[in-house]
Amino acid sequence: MDSLCELCRGICCEYLITPWRLIKNWNWWELHTVGKVHEGFVVAVRCRNLTTEGRCSDYENRPVNCREFEPGSPDCLELIRLRRPEIVEKVEALLEART
Repeated sequence: MDSLCELCRGICCEYLITPWRLIKNWNWWELHTVGKVHEGFVVAVRCRNLTTEGRCSDYENRPVNCREFEPGSPDCLELIRLRRPEIVEKVEALLEART
């Protein structure tokens, strides 16, 4: 598991980003989401495979969208800023050390 993932403890498994292009009823989305990121609305939907330690209990069989979500990507960083602001500095330092 990526050290960034260990730091944030699975935020991408607690929230779903619904792309703007899929939005039909803006008023409903405005009322039922926890925020916005550059890709779309953020909806709180905790994955049933996310353990209390922030790990996937079925990592080998995770779906394609989980496999394609990049740790440190713009969506990852926006979720962290939105829902885990207390770790933003640590995340940025970790990403800086990678470059």
